[in-house]
Amino acid sequence: MSKYPKIIYILATLLEISGLSIADTISWHQIGNETPQSFAAVASAKRRPLKLVTGRLELQQGDILSLRLLNVPKGIQPEAKTDLGMSVFVPVGDQEWFAAIPVSNTREPGRYTVHIQAGKTAFATEVTVLAFNFDRQNLIINTKSQAIREATSDASYQEFNAKFLPVYNLFDRTRYWSGTFTHPVKGRISTNFGEIRITNGDPASKRTHRGMDFAVDTGTPVLAPNAGRVVFAQRLLLTGYTVVIEHGGGLKSIYYHMNSITVSVDQIVQQGTQIGTVGSTGYSTGPHLHYEMRIGNQAVSPSLLFAPEAGLYSAEANDTTL
Repeated sequence: MSKYPKIIYILATLLEISGLSIADTISWHQIGNETPQSFAAVASAKRRPLKLVTGRLELQQGDILSLRLLNVPKGIQPEAKTDLGMSVFVPVGDQEWFAAIPVSNTREPGRYTVHIQAGKTAFATEVTVLAFNFDRQNLIINTKSQAIREATSDASYQEFNAKFLPVYNLFDRTRYWSGTFTHPVKGRISTNFGEIRITNGDPASKRTHRGMDFAVDTGTPVLAPNAGRVVFAQRLLLTGYTVVIEHGGGLKSIYYHMNSITVSVDQIVQQGTQIGTVGSTGYSTGPHLHYEMRIGNQAVSPSLLFAPEAGLYSAEANDTTL
């Protein structure tokens, strides 16, 4: 038997691992001990260069920077570093990787650099963050209420810090979501993302609202806005019945103050899966769903993700020749 088929097999395997393709350029005939024809094509096979495709690079506070990295050789794990926040590449196709990077509502306007490394290849891209004029709200709270006092107790904050905050650091190297995110409930929005809030007219209570509130009736089904893995599902003193879904690469949706939970940790949900019902548990003055989107510990605007032109989708909207 000819030794060449085995050699060619080994060579083709090595070329594939290196990101080379010879399928369209090499052919041979195995006849006895005959030397393969067009063998020179192997030596001339060219590696397709890595290519970075960016989404919009001018983003308002609360938006998301999206990146695509193409022609990544097998065995290479791309990495990104930036002051903007968690930056995790996840595989999304043949030699293609995707990353979603937060531009939080509190991010100072200005220019930020994102550094990308894939093996020995490096890229750098600059992002401009634009200021957004967020609304203001005076929230009236009965601070003498037993439920409110319990939700704002030292024990409540200690529980939240110990049990919930570590969730921000979790991420999966799988992208579960696809397509546009949908509303978790249908109803009136009582508080928008990023609103500057004070309580009972006290300027010292000033804080930023990190999500959006839907004022809907108790018992209204809460639906997953996209596919993902449940990473948190329990009741907390501060946020009541709480669920967190990891959609991949650190992109999470968060649900507070629910009346019930109908999913469990590690459950894979699809867009439209019921995860619970609306309520008024924890630090709440009435039935509503508090809905957040975060990447790492950085809050981004949930409402922007309802629009196909959002920054999250803009890198994939930029078609390119591979």
